[in-house]
Amino acid sequence: MNLIKTKFTSLTQKKLINLSKKKLNKTPLIKSIIIGKKNVAGRNSSGKITVHHKGGGHKKKFRKIDFLRNTDSTGIVTSLEYDPYRTAFIASVYDFLNRRYFFMLAPKNLNIGDVVKSGFSAEVKIGHSLTLLKIPIGGFIHNISLRENRKAQFTRSAGTTAQLIEKTSKYCRVVLSSGVHKFIQPTCYATIGTVSNEFSFLKKINKAGRNR
Repeated sequence: MNLIKTKFTSLTQKKLINLSKKKLNKTPLIKSIIIGKKNVAGRNSSGKITVHHKGGGHKKKFRKIDFLRNTDSTGIVTSLEYDPYRTAFIASVYDFLNRRYFFMLAPKNLNIGDVVKSGFSAEVKIGHSLTLLKIPIGGFIHNISLRENRKAQFTRSAGTTAQLIEKTSKYCRVVLSSGVHKFIQPTCYATIGTVSNEFSFLKKINKAGRNR
């Protein structure tokens, strides 16, 4: 964990604390699946302002994340990057089987050059996506889909993790980071490991303008 405390020259920087991003790529390697997204804060479908006092904010580009990962694929991690639309870091992966690039949520301890798999050939390793039926009881998982062939909805924010505590032929019981127990079909997919950037809660914005 690398905390960066600013040597303040004004009171607005006095308690500012950021996290080090030295391990992340400064520029995205894949630009074909990055799209511009216009800020429509406070506006309705026709573009008229219906809620006032909504700030414009900083320009951000949207990364298309593959939350499904239920097909057979074998890829290598080409970069670890920052995503402005989420607290967790993301990883760009080149899929050898399908010959394509895609983004995925980066789990903790995933490094550039690691091989990640999904589908039938996936093993119980960090970053691999497989069905709950193949994951051993007690395993820590994230990016969990609620229904078969649906994209993942649970345990996607920074530092969160869930645990598989029970398996039967009809359901699997998973404990989320909030303590809630969920009963999910065994054919649903999940990714092994804990979501990256687990110390994001230590970051201090210190003022509304910087958050905007």
